[in-house]
Amino acid sequence: MKSAIVFGATGLVGLELLKQLTADNYYSEVIIYTRHKVNFEHSKIIQRPFDIQNIDKIKDQLNSDHIFCCLGSTQKKAGSRKQFEAIDLLAPVKIAEFAAQNNVESYIVISALGAKKDSPVFYNRVKGKMEQEVIASGIKNTKIVRPSLLLGKRTEFRTGEEIGKFLYSLFGVLFIGKLKKYKAIHAFDVAKAMIILAKSNEKKTIFESFELNKIAANGRN
Repeated sequence: MKSAIVFGATGLVGLELLKQLTADNYYSEVIIYTRHKVNFEHSKIIQRPFDIQNIDKIKDQLNSDHIFCCLGSTQKKAGSRKQFEAIDLLAPVKIAEFAAQNNVESYIVISALGAKKDSPVFYNRVKGKMEQEVIASGIKNTKIVRPSLLLGKRTEFRTGEEIGKFLYSLFGVLFIGKLKKYKAIHAFDVAKAMIILAKSNEKKTIFESFELNKIAANGRN
């Protein structure tokens, strides 16, 4: 049986991931690092405090078999570009570095559709830099997942996301062919795909949203 660590367990995908990991007999314990108490209880869960400003303090604790990073914010919620980078770039990269030093088997991290290190869009550029540095950390099984518009019920309201969901409900059927990577995906399926990828020997590193949908669908069969 394996152990898992989850960062960002209070988010939309993170909470879904936590539920699936605790229900999976493959894992004996699930350690979560979070600032706030998670609204979900299970005997496998071990909750530990997490301060993103003092991330070095947990360096030696990151020695589980699989680590899942679901950390993510928006510039508005973070309060500044600097703080956004601390959450979406510096923290995932630091975790990857610590995981590599502790010989962690798998590191699965959520990025974003359109991530590109030289993108003119700040958000995509930050995500692209994060991907590049995480991959460079050298963890044996590193997987980057790029979900498109996320479906599911958040505890927080995001105006842009809600508008996207409304538009998708009207025009979602058009997302085929070259547009398929923009097709919305449910948080349940992102989480399911992440767990499958953590267990796999798949050599591919970056997975677009339509690929996550396919992996999750095959996992249900």
